[in-house]
Amino acid sequence: MTKIYKNNFVQQHATRNIDLEKVGQNADAQAQLAENGVSMSRLRQADRNGDGVVSPAEAFRVADHFDRDGNANSLISHQGANRPAGTSAQPNTQAGRAATVLGMMLQRDDLQGTPQRGENDDIVFVGMGTETRYSAGAKHEIRELNKVTNGEVVGIMDSKAGNDKIRVGGQTYDLATPEGRTGFTQTLGLPEEQSNKIADVLASVGNDGKDEVAQLAQVWARGEQGEAIPSRMVLSGHHVGSAVWGDGNGRITWDDLKDLSEAMPNAASQVKDLHLSACYSGGEAKFDKYRGIFPNVKTVWAYSGSAPGTGSGATHHQAAWERATRGGGTDIAGTAENLQARGWRKAENITTTTFEGSTYNGPALGELRSTLEGQEATFENFFTGQSVVENSQHGPLRDYYNDIQAALAHPDLPAGERQNLEERRDQTIRALFYQSHIAHRFDDAYGSQIQSGFEAMGMDVPHFNDMNRQEGMEVIRNFREQVESNPNAPQAAQDLLPTLNGLWNLDSQVIPETWI
Repeated sequence: MTKIYKNNFVQQHATRNIDLEKVGQNADAQAQLAENGVSMSRLRQADRNGDGVVSPAEAFRVADHFDRDGNANSLISHQGANRPAGTSAQPNTQAGRAATVLGMMLQRDDLQGTPQRGENDDIVFVGMGTETRYSAGAKHEIRELNKVTNGEVVGIMDSKAGNDKIRVGGQTYDLATPEGRTGFTQTLGLPEEQSNKIADVLASVGNDGKDEVAQLAQVWARGEQGEAIPSRMVLSGHHVGSAVWGDGNGRITWDDLKDLSEAMPNAASQVKDLHLSACYSGGEAKFDKYRGIFPNVKTVWAYSGSAPGTGSGATHHQAAWERATRGGGTDIAGTAENLQARGWRKAENITTTTFEGSTYNGPALGELRSTLEGQEATFENFFTGQSVVENSQHGPLRDYYNDIQAALAHPDLPAGERQNLEERRDQTIRALFYQSHIAHRFDDAYGSQIQSGFEAMGMDVPHFNDMNRQEGMEVIRNFREQVESNPNAPQAAQDLLPTLNGLWNLDSQVIPETWI
């Protein structure tokens, strides 16, 4: 028994389609389809997004209709353990014959068409998550979403070519270099000036996030060339406010996406439905930011608190969102309420908007300010290590963090106050994960610098992972006093002090988000 797999079929015929009008005017094409059991009416039914063409994913579904293997992601092309001699290229099942003729149609240049611009059910899934012992990763999310959607899922994940590398047409481009970025953007088929803008965007993206942004630029390039691109978008990963990242992977900031949308406006304007599978991604202020990136977005599904993890509910939420937005649907609020009523994990944290005069309905700004003021002592106790985080997901410091995020979601929060709160937000999330995530990563990242600085001062070299927060701050205090009181302190010690102060202050410049 031999099978044809959906992913292989779609990749083999990527960027190709079958124009329904052209097939309707081509007697030879209609005859080939009929000989292999595919009627014109069934082919037209395959165009579920109504864009006038049949994509590779839609063509595969036509063939899979005749299959009986019980899996929408594969079909049987040959029955039996062995194929008859001399017939290896000829499928002997109805599903196999349909897949073969449709594959031929996809490759015919005279049957190619331009998809009608507008909404469709296709999804571009940008997954920053990688597979770890705690997470199933983006690959799992994409695979599960592919099982339920009527559209095609274009998956974007950490590049197999390596960190900040991308492979196009047999050549690998190093996006960390100007030459690599220029070489890659020239493969997009866009005007030189626009290609240069995209290269500039890639230059500004942080380490190990360039490959995902480059893959998104590849998808969006079709939109800049007048073609239809996926109308729906999922962005999945860790998030506290300014970026989405993955474990051991890079980060994509909202500024990065804004810059890319400005460089590729025709594509960004085609995104109509946005799903943010990311913690603390909701709120009126953030919704306005997303609308600034995607000017025609109709619906946004996000989270006011923590979001479900890849292996603990995220795929179920994504499937529910997919059904709610399928065919231009907009009742994501009703879907979220239904999930909450049914007791789905983290459903109470879903927050949505349809950009139809949505208004803020959370606590008053004065109430939020008073709540935060009353918790100042709580923050100080955890910041200094007098109180210890027993559970990073629950407890007084997590409550304080949630209240900060609620205040940041208020649309009337003044800019200056917002900046101060964002700094406090960043300190608080680092305090929450100091012992579990940060201390050992700090030792790993700055170990040689720590050793050089302390040895230069004749002091014992510390290991912050072996100390609690309070003990670590005492070590930093003693080192600081020794260096500042010595006008001839060695350069290695002077160079180390700002790094230690960064750990003391839980500074985002020293402790990157990707450690959390």
